[in-house]
Amino acid sequence: MNAVRVIKTVESTDVYELASYIGQRVEIIIFPLSDGKQEPAEEDMEARQARFFEIIEQCAGTVTPWTREELYAR
Repeated sequence: MNAVRVIKTVESTDVYELASYIGQRVEIIIFPLSDGKQEPAEEDMEARQARFFEIIEQCAGTVTPWTREELYAR
């Protein structure tokens, strides 16, 4: 799903909610609504969780512990 951000001056409108902004420079964000054919919430959550852990696994590194000398170096 992609959103579109538009910054324009409202000159005229057929949209009632924008009528009070005529003559002003505004930011309009267009975010399409879904058509209602989404996966059930639990299935979606499981897929998102799996993807989340894949990203963590890809970005994970190893951390070597500091030695006592490194911690207490003078």
